[in-house]
Amino acid sequence: MRVKGFDGVQKKCVEIITLLMKVGNKVLQILFYITYGKPYFKFILGRPWIDEMEGVASTLHRCFKFCFEGIVYKVEVDE
Repeated sequence: MRVKGFDGVQKKCVEIITLLMKVGNKVLQILFYITYGKPYFKFILGRPWIDEMEGVASTLHRCFKFCFEGIVYKVEVDE
């Protein structure tokens, strides 16, 4: 399998792993596609994850907000 980066360059996917990810009180199974090369990000979370959390991501404010059991959670980027 090959994945395409933001720059349009395709890279070979060497492995696909599923990890449990906890955000607030929600736990999801997320697929990660592993590639070789110089990383520009630690990891990239795509639309399926955001849609499943029913949240809103803001690249400008570098945070992610979602509601769970009537409580609004805000996850901010660690510097």
